[in-house]
Amino acid sequence: MTDAGDPTAETAMLILREHGPLDSEGWAKLMVAQRLGSAEDMLELAENIDHPILGLLADGRNIAVDSFLEGKVFTHRLTSAEIAAGIIFVDGDLNPLIYLADGEELPSLVIPAYDDDILDERGLAESDRQFDLGLLISPTDIGRFVDGDVVAVIARGGDLYFERVGTKKLPIPDLRPALVTLLGDDRSEQIEHVIWQLMSDDVTLFDEPTAPLSELIAAAGYTIENEKIAVAGFDFKTARLQHFDDFIASTYEMEPAEASAVSAFGRLVTAYGSDDKPSEADVPIDPLVFAPLHDSYVAEIARKVSETAIGFVPGDFAAASEALIRRGGKKVAATARWFAGRAADREGRVLDAEKYYEDALSWNKNFEPALLDLANIASVRGDAPRAISFLNRLGDGSASSQYSMLQNFLPVARPGLSRNAPCWCGSGRKYKQCHLNKVETSLDDRAKWLYNKAGSFVDDSDTWGALIQDLADERAEYWPDHPDPIGRALADGLVVDVVLFEEGGFDDFIERRGELLPADELLLAQQWQLIERSLHEVESVRPGEGFTLRDVRTGDRNDVTERVASKQLKVGEFICARVVPAGSVKQIFGGIEPIALSQREALLELLDSDDLDPADLVDFLSARYAPPSLVTSDGETMVACEASFAIDDAATLRRSLDNRYGPSTDDHWRWLVGESVHGTIRIVDGELVLDAMNERRFDELLKTVGTFKGCGDLIEQQRISAADRLAELLESPVPSEPLDPDLVPVLDDFVRDYEVEWLDQPIPALDGATPREAAADPTRRDDLTRLLDSFPRGQGTMSVERLRVMLNL
Repeated sequence: MTDAGDPTAETAMLILREHGPLDSEGWAKLMVAQRLGSAEDMLELAENIDHPILGLLADGRNIAVDSFLEGKVFTHRLTSAEIAAGIIFVDGDLNPLIYLADGEELPSLVIPAYDDDILDERGLAESDRQFDLGLLISPTDIGRFVDGDVVAVIARGGDLYFERVGTKKLPIPDLRPALVTLLGDDRSEQIEHVIWQLMSDDVTLFDEPTAPLSELIAAAGYTIENEKIAVAGFDFKTARLQHFDDFIASTYEMEPAEASAVSAFGRLVTAYGSDDKPSEADVPIDPLVFAPLHDSYVAEIARKVSETAIGFVPGDFAAASEALIRRGGKKVAATARWFAGRAADREGRVLDAEKYYEDALSWNKNFEPALLDLANIASVRGDAPRAISFLNRLGDGSASSQYSMLQNFLPVARPGLSRNAPCWCGSGRKYKQCHLNKVETSLDDRAKWLYNKAGSFVDDSDTWGALIQDLADERAEYWPDHPDPIGRALADGLVVDVVLFEEGGFDDFIERRGELLPADELLLAQQWQLIERSLHEVESVRPGEGFTLRDVRTGDRNDVTERVASKQLKVGEFICARVVPAGSVKQIFGGIEPIALSQREALLELLDSDDLDPADLVDFLSARYAPPSLVTSDGETMVACEASFAIDDAATLRRSLDNRYGPSTDDHWRWLVGESVHGTIRIVDGELVLDAMNERRFDELLKTVGTFKGCGDLIEQQRISAADRLAELLESPVPSEPLDPDLVPVLDDFVRDYEVEWLDQPIPALDGATPREAAADPTRRDDLTRLLDSFPRGQGTMSVERLRVMLNL
């Protein structure tokens, strides 16, 4: 989905403003004509674009709401409560306009229950909050009105304006024929889609103030409920239920009866969440309706839909589950008990949950959701054989992420030892009483299992799982061409580790699973809760065995046992990681992030922040995968810009340029600010050519030179991202398409000037010292050397060799 702010999306919206309403195919054709992309890509854009002022007519055509509504007028009768609070109740009157208020500035939308703090601030009484949407406006815009006044809300330039309507009796255009054609007597539709459609069919509609829209609709024999419009007497409740069933069936690829069972259980949970707790008789449970829940997949979707609903309360889910146990019938007995187990688990009663899961298997020994939950509980307890036994009863249990880990902790068979023989360990007890079917492993070995247990816990949670997905999207931002960017993001460990520790998933794991853990693992887990992610310097490396780290924040030194990374790390490098005890050794779980010298101070500042945003941390640690970024000395993105003008009077133009930029050298002028070159001007083959390395400078140069006497019309201009071009060069040892020859001297000119400037700029990676100061300071020379070594090589980048010569390194 393309978001607002994307240049292609904004251009697409400009086309829609000019030519709309348009269906997706017609819109895509116009985008192709504007050379925005291929027909296939533009059709996908038209069908998936996400923009705040993109609207949809009832016939499916797209509109740009701001231009479509330009000059249109809707009215509303004000009450004293609205005037006092500065809130206009949208319901039924102003719905077609609300897209123009969907922002941070006033007017903006407010919703009762979601924005009660705002309603409290405005002094709106609880009894006056019986509306779906409100328009929050400035008190000065409404203060001049009195109770009963009709306010006209007018769309102009994408904004809303408010005026009093002087005419007491307002026109009532007959909307009935058009509404009958659109809706008949058996359909409901979103009110704004219908009204926009009427306006498209009659372009004069709402050019002048009319009676409020709700009155027009009522006069036509139609009614409005929950922002939907239908014929008077329409059964909105049944329609909503059917719509939800259809949505479930489509989303989860279910049969209608299965979808109905899912939504029926959701309604059962909602019923037990009402203010007046229902009696058994008040909550009908038809075993035939709920029967499809016996299927594992349908049961899992019913749980997911209910648990992820807004305002979910575990106690309501538990009450609905118990009701299903009592009256749902034998066919759903296993499912009902599994539901009850999930509710108990959400309430922090994992031992009760375990009993419910076991009871579910007594009704259906192959009920997969209960088998999986019991396998997870057994794993947390440290009982690998029991966990494996449950997974083996699943059709694809060996594919579980835990399966291979659990294999490491199965008892080792000793076929030469009888059950009644003395145990091999020398305890003096019989083998069957001591080590038969048991395994003893050190905490060193079980630390990774403990981490895996916590990871499985958050992965299985809808809440934590959604956070994992969000952060994985953040992590994968710079891997669009990878065949499985999300899989790669999840595999490297950082995302899950951030969810566990920075987001709080590990604390939740300990709170809800701690009583199941072996005592030594619980103690270890509690130690992990106290350890923060930090920046470490590699002080020594033992390839294939481990390395020694110095925590930059605390000065602590840790000897880490690690086989793979110890073959790759080098002394003097910096890494971001969480170093934790693992029995008698120290280990790193959750990945090792290399940190460039230039990132060091920024990372420390981020880690020391009192309100660290986990998404910011993932974004920061993922930035190393971003394409190279080039900026000018004033911090703006480097873009190679070039324009050419016709020359009307060369002599006059040369004098103007000499006066502004100093005498030329072979018809070549430089725009200097201090010692920095901000742009160049050249006369080439009878044309005036301007160059600059960022767009702000370029626009200023265009504006200035274009007014000089002797300068003719603009012939053409182009803007090329230097970073994108550099990324192409760095990714390919032999560039398939070299830089434009005319751009090479301009870019090289800029880079050489920037190198001279850079030598005397304070550099955060050098603790604020300039490169010249660091070169002269023995305590900083190593940092300077590391910084230079980290610079990318290639056309368009600062030359490390030239810098070394200038710094006498």
